Amino acid sequence: MDLSFINNLRKITDEDDRIVTITLLIDIVSNLINDRNNHRHNKLPANYVQDVFEKYSQAMMYLGIIDDDISGNIFISFDNIRIPSPYNKLIPFLSTLKQVQSYEDINLRRYIRSSIIPLEDFNRRISNRKNQIDIDKRDLLLLELLRWFKEEFFTWFDRPNCDRCQKSMDFFQYVQPTREERDQGDAQKVELYKCSTCSSEYRFPRFNAPLKLLETRCGRCGEAANLFTCLCRSLSFKSRYIYDTTDHVWTEVYSENQRRWLHCDSCENVCDSPLIYEKGWKKDLLYCIAFAKDHIEDVTWRYVTHFKQTIQRRNINEYMFAKIISRINRKIQLQLNQQEKNKIISIQIEDLVSMFNEEKLTKESELHGRQSGSLAWKLSRGETDQQDDITNGFIYLINNEECEKGFISIEYNSVLDKYFRNGIEENKKDGWIDKVYLSSNIQRKIEKDWKMVYLSRKQLNKNGILSWFIQLKSEQELSYQFHRIQIQCPSTTFDQYSQVICQLQIGDQLTIDLPQNSNSSFEYIIDETINSLSINRIGFKVLLKSSNDNNDDNAWQKAQLFRQSIEQISDNDQSHFLRINATIIKKHSN
Repeated sequence: MDLSFINNLRKITDEDDRIVTITLLIDIVSNLINDRNNHRHNKLPANYVQDVFEKYSQAMMYLGIIDDDISGNIFISFDNIRIPSPYNKLIPFLSTLKQVQSYEDINLRRYIRSSIIPLEDFNRRISNRKNQIDIDKRDLLLLELLRWFKEEFFTWFDRPNCDRCQKSMDFFQYVQPTREERDQGDAQKVELYKCSTCSSEYRFPRFNAPLKLLETRCGRCGEAANLFTCLCRSLSFKSRYIYDTTDHVWTEVYSENQRRWLHCDSCENVCDSPLIYEKGWKKDLLYCIAFAKDHIEDVTWRYVTHFKQTIQRRNINEYMFAKIISRINRKIQLQLNQQEKNKIISIQIEDLVSMFNEEKLTKESELHGRQSGSLAWKLSRGETDQQDDITNGFIYLINNEECEKGFISIEYNSVLDKYFRNGIEENKKDGWIDKVYLSSNIQRKIEKDWKMVYLSRKQLNKNGILSWFIQLKSEQELSYQFHRIQIQCPSTTFDQYSQVICQLQIGDQLTIDLPQNSNSSFEYIIDETINSLSINRIGFKVLLKSSNDNNDDNAWQKAQLFRQSIEQISDNDQSHFLRINATIIKKHSN
């Protein structure tokens, strides 16, 4: 084996660099020895270590990750900051500031990059995706980190099972952490659980130290947001830890490409859906405070739609609150030069303008209730999505060209989550919800194991409803009328209790129940008698329901629309699309 690369370790003079390099070397050797496919455990392949280091270095360069400079590793003392008691009780300013400062530890960040995050895998996946979609690679890296964190790295802690009885244990009380739990993991409290059968006890320390969380890799939103924000910092993202006084925390990451802060919830694997807490979880937010290494900012306004009502509910001296935040920022930024301060101020100004001026359009991803945690736990916190009726009010208005051609075609592809009008792709904003008139209790579901996608109900005892409308403009009604309506609505049911009911709505006077047939295709001709009623609008409504909700936890999934493989076999196969075709004819002159 060529040892020249390892001999170069002797030339590394910086002690921190040497420790990190040796740590990575140990990890490489350990992984090789434990690799069952390697039958030569006593030998390292020639140039193996050098090749791995080069791949690691190349991945960092491609993904825009900058190695940390020890000269920029400045820790700030908060001992001289005095915060009035009412505000300190409201927001744990000092403890949260110390927490985000811990993310700046250079050795911690290098350790995360070298031994925790699979940079080579990220690099490979992002390279493949970059060829398919036009998204900045740093933004893709953030999305990949979110996915990996939720699906592979972090485990949600609900309640432990008793080792003896194999039954779920009950929460008993909070107890003080041991010295070891406090010193090694910065635990401030411990949840004590008891088995109702054998009285066995289980301690769940609520650790705060990132290094300890890298070891345990489990917890709830507090541990998840803490650890995810730390991982973001290790990948050179400008990141902020968001503290919400209604008992939730998450992360914001600054996109250099989009020049704005992106909301990231690592518990839910959700990015850029800030209204999810208000619209989906039904939370009345009061204070959402962003903590970064070099500033604090009140970002509540990104997460609410009704500013005046929020201000009234806050019930504090807003001027004093802003003054306290400004005072803390001056203390944090003492070590910064004027150029660095100006950069922070510039970004904050853009952020404030966007929060207050941006039109608050609800996205489909913001309509979901909380996904993480047991149903009982979510119900106890009021974070389910039981009230999610959405009146989008979108109506397809016939244009003059369609009148002259006598035809309009509307299609929806569930794989692409896009609509097409007369075969031309429409601008995608929020996927399937973009063009619906009304929806209730509907979600787009992706089955990663079966590689299928479809629309279905959510997991609640409530029917799912979708509707679309096409309408003639008032000036067109005098000369044109609808003639033939053709609808393709592929649906699938998986038991005898589930139903998909389709209805055609002709104007405001007539509703027709469409029969279910093998290919879910329907045709209806509007005769002269009906057209004499001055029909200017047609609608298509779909109802998903089940009579077995109380007995089957998966009943929500048993009626599906537009089910098809994620790996779409052919662009020509449109049998799984929603399609609404309308023929338009000229009215007979009297």
